Amino acid sequence: MATNPAPLPAHLADLPEAGKKGLSLPALPPRLLAGSVLVIAGLVSVLIAWGQTRHLQNPAAQIPYLASGGLIGVGLMAVGAALLGGGGGAAVVTAAPSEEVVARIDEMAENIDWLADTVEQIAIHLNRVAAEGPAIDTAQRS
Repeated sequence: MATNPAPLPAHLADLPEAGKKGLSLPALPPRLLAGSVLVIAGLVSVLIAWGQTRHLQNPAAQIPYLASGGLIGVGLMAVGAALLGGGGGAAVVTAAPSEEVVARIDEMAENIDWLADTVEQIAIHLNRVAAEGPAIDTAQRS
């Protein structure tokens, strides 16, 4: 006795995977795929270089492996990471600040203005005191 599968909900029927059996992986953008491959290749290169040098006691004998495997691996990982994390250009969407954030920034600006005024008043007072000269009565010193 064969049973028909339950119909898909309306909000899922539009998906490209709707009605397909089995696991299907989403298509990766070429930039993401290339970056992932380069990072993995760089890790493999570093691990191979380490595997070939781990038993060598002489540091001079390790330099060719370091130059060929280690530096190339690090370079591959750097390029791959740049491809993975390099900005999306126009596709990047930035959210507008919330009203709470704007209100807190305005409050901070008011506090900074108050602090600047206070520091200015202190500076004016100190300049006035310095211009008046010493406050010590010299007649009492003798």
